[in-house]
Amino acid sequence: MTKSKRTHAQNLTLIYLISMGISTAIGGIVGHGLIHYISFAWKLPGWIAGMISVATLERASIVHAKPWLHPKVSTFFSIFNIIELIFFIIASMVFLDFLFVEFHFLYGLLVIIAPFHAYVFFKNRHKSSLWLLASVALSLIAGLIFQMKISPHIWFNHNDLSHVVIGLAILCIYQGTKNFSSS
Repeated sequence: MTKSKRTHAQNLTLIYLISMGISTAIGGIVGHGLIHYISFAWKLPGWIAGMISVATLERASIVHAKPWLHPKVSTFFSIFNIIELIFFIIASMVFLDFLFVEFHFLYGLLVIIAPFHAYVFFKNRHKSSLWLLASVALSLIAGLIFQMKISPHIWFNHNDLSHVVIGLAILCIYQGTKNFSSS
């Protein structure tokens, strides 16, 4: 699909994919790889990039659902999208706690992304939203694997397994987003 044929929601999702990649690189290199040589606060750049990434996917979901929403509803969630992002970034910076990043992620999945795509699916039955709902389900499964420390093997532990499932969730996001324009 050429750039000129992409919808606004697709462009936002592309920004999500790029910013999530950047967040992952920053988190892996700085937040984990160098953490023994720098202060714990250096985890913040990766956390903040990840929260911005999730907020961008939230915004893409709102924009995608906009044709089926009352204008006041889409305006409210568009504004609240920025407010909640600022709140969670500030909370993460003040308390230096990854828990706020996790809360932001859960909020994005369960309050914005899943409900908006469920609404779009029930309004027009387009499969693009089913792909996004599948990504939410996979993301929740990844979170459970991580929190419950489900480890199939000592060399393939809960960190590895949860990240593989997150990779599948991101593939579902990509697959669903490819078809936004035809919905």
